Parts: sequence; C-alpha cells; structure tokens
Amino acid sequence: AMTRQGALDQWRSEVAERCKGNSILIASVSLAFAGPLLELLGRDSVGMHLRGGSSSGKTTAMGAAVSVWGSPKLMHSWRSTANALEGVAATCNGSLLALDELGLVSGREVGDAIYTLANGQGKARSSSSGRLQPMNKWRLTMLSTGEISLADKMGEVGQSPMTGQEVRFIDITA
Repeated sequence: AMTRQGALDQWRSEVAERCKGNSILIASVSLAFAGPLLELLGRDSVGMHLRGGSSSGKTTAMGAAVSVWGSPKLMHSWRSTANALEGVAATCNGSLLALDELGLVSGREVGDAIYTLANGQGKARSSSSGRLQPMNKWRLTMLSTGEISLADKMGEVGQSPMTGQEVRFIDITA
C-alpha cells in the first residue's frame, strides 16, 4: 500500500493546504513525516493518541497522515492481538503505524502493546525444534485514535498506565 497515489502538487492542494491553521492535522501529518528520521537520529519509536468524541476529526487526521505514505489501506485497527501488532509494526518500519479506535483492543493487552510498539522489538520466540526465530524489529511513529484514553482503557481491567507508557504514547484531545 506504500505506493505513489497521485502527484505532489495534488497532495499539497488536497491535504497540506487543508492542514493550515489546524494543529491536530499539522501534528498528525508531521508525525507521518518523522518516521524515517528516527533511525537517522538514533531515536526510539513514539506515538500520539488522538482522543475525542465521534465526528471530532480523529479519523480525518489519520487519513491525512497515511496519505503521506500512500493508500488509506495503511490504516490499521487496534482490534488485533499483541502478536499481530508486532507483525504490522515490522511492516511499517521507518514510517507511520496508524491504529484506529483504541476502544477495540483488550484492556489487558494494551499496556504491553504500547511498550512493545515503542520499544521497537517483538517477543523472542522459538520454532517447534527449539531454535530461536528471528525477532521482528522496527522504528516508527504511531498515530492512534479513540474515544477513550489509554488510562480509561487500562482502567477497564483495574490497571493504570505507567509513566513509560504515557511518555511513549502521548494523549492529545482532538
């Protein structure tokens, strides 16, 4: 899905021009452009979560961000297992991981998923013969959307976010 979709002038007029004066759109698109810089700067993955009610522009901001990389098919859902998210993150190495609707992920798994995605390395696994399999690794920026915060999602199962999760996954009111 990371293919050219139209011309740069078209993207400038249809996406970039509409970002002017809108801090959420500017931050979202900037986050998409920042993905390739992480490796060059030796920085870890980082994420931004856009939180707000229905029709507050969260998915529109995500659409603008994924347009930097090509197709709307680059929008993924939080409705995944932690293992599946590792695979998705590996395919987004050096770019943007866009995850829509935080409310769909398990409250038990979301905290570990944030740490895993931000730390840029999947779980060590062995094959059926006991040999260590290659680990997925990545550096990326994450853009998440949802009607609830990470704290609210973890609170559903009696947990609360750690400081390390909050600084790697910044909550922004959309």
